[in-house]
Amino acid sequence: MPTWLVNPKMDPALAARVHASVTGRRGRAMAARSIAPTVATIRFVVLVGVAGLVVAILLQIRSDRAQLVSQRSTLLRTWSAKASPFTPKQREFLVRLERLFARYSGPYSGDLVAAELRAPGGLAAVLARPSVYVRGPIAALATSEGLARAAADSGKDSLLVCLLAPPDPRTEKALLKTARMAMSGGAPIQQLVPQVRRLLEAEVGLPFVMPAWGERIRNAKDAYALDRLELALNKAPLAAAKRVVEAELAIAAFDEPANTGAATELDGENAHSVRLVILELESGRALLVMRRQVDPTWITPNRRSLYARELDGCKLALEVRDAVQASPAASEARPTSKDPQ
Repeated sequence: MPTWLVNPKMDPALAARVHASVTGRRGRAMAARSIAPTVATIRFVVLVGVAGLVVAILLQIRSDRAQLVSQRSTLLRTWSAKASPFTPKQREFLVRLERLFARYSGPYSGDLVAAELRAPGGLAAVLARPSVYVRGPIAALATSEGLARAAADSGKDSLLVCLLAPPDPRTEKALLKTARMAMSGGAPIQQLVPQVRRLLEAEVGLPFVMPAWGERIRNAKDAYALDRLELALNKAPLAAAKRVVEAELAIAAFDEPANTGAATELDGENAHSVRLVILELESGRALLVMRRQVDPTWITPNRRSLYARELDGCKLALEVRDAVQASPAASEARPTSKDPQ
């Protein structure tokens, strides 16, 4: 771009400088030289910042891993301390119980009453021992899944209460009072039969002391998973489960299928047979095996729809008590091939 400030007589170097100044090239060059240090500084700061961020992330990952390892180790120690009171045999309690119940789920081989039950005061002495109780369909009690369902469904019902603490007098009205108490549950029932625990307590508590629970802790992927496992472990009813696995007796009621054509009441009761079994857990020996028929038709109609099952259960327990106390005291019934020797 020509300019009047430059003429042919001027020194070529001077003319070039004047021309560059007029056209802006010199300004841009000077600006570029002045910005270059700033750009370099910015680039350096960015690189340092990125490097610092990477280092911070790596340090945080390392810290998180160390914290996870520490949290896992602490939880494993807590779990081990809570599980250690349970012996290997106690941890297999449910498996052993299932095998024992399977012996009495097949064809019925006849009643059995042990000699110690027939002796004066013998029944009361046996029933005073620490026990675990469950009632359920006969087909269910011989499988682990069915036993778990039965444990969840059965509590300290009128059959158990009337077996251990029979009402007096034995009128329908007296039985109804016990039936209502059993249906309500709570402290009154616990006071009547404090020596008996529900099988549900073992079903809920024992999984927490099994090796599989320790593996869940070891395989937890993050702190959130460990927090959930710790919360579950803290809420586990381990003390109650311990009392169940230390029980000396198992009391079980096996409900057989309903009689053909039997009507079913609103509470599910119908005419059917029930097998009541009392087992000594340490030896596996049966102290009592007795099969009786229940039929709610004896109950006053206006009570039958709501209380048939509980009234039938109480009446069954009283019949079993009478049969035990009336049985011959001379000799014990010989165990069948299905009974443990």
